[in-house]
Amino acid sequence: MAIQNPAIIIWKDVKYNNGGHYSPVTGAYTTPLSGYYQFTVSKTTGAQWAYFYLVIDGEDFCFQGTFDSGGWQQKSSTMTVKLNAGSKVQIKNHYATEIYGFGVFSSHPGIYSWFSGHLLFPA
Repeated sequence: MAIQNPAIIIWKDVKYNNGGHYSPVTGAYTTPLSGYYQFTVSKTTGAQWAYFYLVIDGEDFCFQGTFDSGGWQQKSSTMTVKLNAGSKVQIKNHYATEIYGFGVFSSHPGIYSWFSGHLLFPA
C-alpha cells in the first residue's frame, strides 16, 4: 500500500490505551493534564530515506531520519516535553513508503514499529 507523504501515522493495532487518551482514528495522543510527558517512537522501514516528525498541536516539534543504506532502517527516539492539558501529539511520516508492523501501512506482521506516551508528573 502506498503512503501519502507527508501523513500522520495512524497506529491501528493499539495494545495499551489506559485512560483512552490515544485515538486510533486520528493518531493523536491527547494529554489529560498539564505536565511533563515522555514519548517514545520506534519505526522500521524498507531501504529508503525516511523522516518522522513529532507533531504537537499541529506544529512540527522535532524530527529524526534514516538514510537509504540498501536494507531495513530502524530508528527510535525518546522525548520529554512540557505540555498543557488538551495538547495533541502525533507522529508524521515523510518519505517512507512502507512502515513495518503494528498495522501501520504494512502487510508485514510483528512489532517492528511503535509509539507510546505517558505523563511523568503534573506541572
